[in-house]
Amino acid sequence: MKKKFVLNGSEFQCDSVFDFIESQYEGIKVDVDLSGYTSVNSESTANEENAGRLELYARTHAVLFGELLNPETGGIALFLMLKEMLDHPELYSRESIEYVMLYLEFGIVPLVHAAGRNEKAAISEIVLCLCGTEDTLCKYQDKKLKSSEIYNRFNLTAAPFVASEIESLLNLSLVSTAIAFIACKKAIELVKNADLCTALNMEAIRGELGAFDYRLHEYGRPYKTQIKSAENIRRILHNSQMTTELAREAFGGDHGARCQDAICIRAVPQTHGGARDIVEWLQNVLNSGLKSFQKSEDPLLGYALDMLTIVLSDLGNISERRSFRLTDSQLSYGLPMNLVAENPGFNHGFPVVQAAATAILGELKLMALPSSICSKLNCSSGEYQSASYLAALKSLRACEHLEKILSIEMLMAVQGMDFVKSKLSEFNFGVGTDVAYKTVREHIKPLKSNRYLIPDLKMANQLISDNVVLNSVEEVIGGLR
Repeated sequence: MKKKFVLNGSEFQCDSVFDFIESQYEGIKVDVDLSGYTSVNSESTANEENAGRLELYARTHAVLFGELLNPETGGIALFLMLKEMLDHPELYSRESIEYVMLYLEFGIVPLVHAAGRNEKAAISEIVLCLCGTEDTLCKYQDKKLKSSEIYNRFNLTAAPFVASEIESLLNLSLVSTAIAFIACKKAIELVKNADLCTALNMEAIRGELGAFDYRLHEYGRPYKTQIKSAENIRRILHNSQMTTELAREAFGGDHGARCQDAICIRAVPQTHGGARDIVEWLQNVLNSGLKSFQKSEDPLLGYALDMLTIVLSDLGNISERRSFRLTDSQLSYGLPMNLVAENPGFNHGFPVVQAAATAILGELKLMALPSSICSKLNCSSGEYQSASYLAALKSLRACEHLEKILSIEMLMAVQGMDFVKSKLSEFNFGVGTDVAYKTVREHIKPLKSNRYLIPDLKMANQLISDNVVLNSVEEVIGGLR
C-alpha cells in the first residue's frame, strides 16, 4: 500500500520529508482536496506561450550532461514543489497540481545533473523533465529512462503548465532544499553511528565508563544534546563486562587502575553533542523553510549547511584519533601492534587502513571552508546571489567522507574486540555492542593474515551508509537519540 501524505498545516515537518525519502520510489498518495483550485482553459494560447517561456527560462539554464546527483534529489524537489503549489492556489492550476501528483504517485523521479552547479540549472532540468524534453532523464522502477519515454509509457500529452507557473517554479530554491534534507537525514544517522563506533572502540580498549556517567552530564553540564550522546553510549554498552576494572586487570596492558581514557574517548559526549546541536539547527531552518520557500537561494540555509560540514569534519577528526590509538599497543592498552593477529613482521595489519582515514579526514577538513563566503551581490541588478546550492552539494560530499572514516574505525574496533574476546572469553560485551560485533562479522571476516582489503573497506562503508549495523542495534535496544 502506498504511503499517504498530508502536505499542509503543522503536520508537514522535516519528518514528513524524511518519510518520503524512504518511500518515493514506490510512489505515494497525497491526501488533498483540489475542489477549490482553478482550472486552466486547454484551448487557450497558453501552450504556444509555454514553448517560448520554456525555451527562455529552462533550456538556457539547464545543463544536461555529466554526472547525476543523488536520485533522491529530484524526487524530494518534486515533493516540495507540490507542497508549494498546494500552498498557492492563486499561482497554479488544478491540472498542473494533478500532473505533479501523477509523477509522485507512480514513483517517477526526475534526475538532475551535477554540472550545472547552481539552483537555476537544477530546477530548470526538473521542469524540463516534467515537460517531456527529449534530453532529460527520469528514474522509474530502478530504470533510467528519457522523459519522452515516460510520456509514451503513461500516454501523457503536453504538460499543462502556463508561462506564469513555469516562471514561478524556476525562481524557487527547491533543489538546494532537497539536497539539504538528504544531508540532514544522513547527518542524523551519522551522529548515531559515531556513538556506536565509540562504543565498539571502548569494548576494544576496555574503556572507562566514568566519562559517560549520567550525573556528570545531567547535573554537572546539563546540555541536552550532550546528555543524549552519553546516554546512547551507556545504552549500547549496557551490561558490558569488558568496560570494567576487573576486565582491565584480567587483560593487562594497564599500569595500575585506569583513571580516565584519552580525550578522544572521554570528550565524545561534548563533541558529538555539539554536532547534534548543529543538526538540530539545520532541522529548524528546514522546518521554517517549509512554511514558505524562498524565491531565491536562502542564505540562512547556506550558513546552516556550512556549519553542518564543519561539525562533520569535527566528528571525523575525533573518530580518526580513536582509530589511530588502536594501532599502538601502548595507546590501546595492550592490543597487538597494528592489530596484527598472527606472525607480526610478515603480516602488516591496519596501519595503511588507518592512514587512509587520515587522508580522507584531510579532504574533509578542506571542505570545512564555508561556501557562504562565495556569496555575491550582482551590482547591475542589486540581486543577492547566495551560495546555498554549493553548500548543499558540499555537505553531501562531507557526509560521504565521514562515512568512510567511521567505517574504518568500526572495522578496526571490531578487530580489537576479536583479540579481547579471545583472551577474556568469560567476559561478555554490552547488549548493543555484541549485536553490532556479530553483524559486522556476518559481513566481514577477521583479518588474520595479509589480504586485499578494498572489498572489506567497501563493505564496512556500506554497513555505515546503509545503517545496517545501526539498525540491528536499535532493533535490540530501541532507537538511539
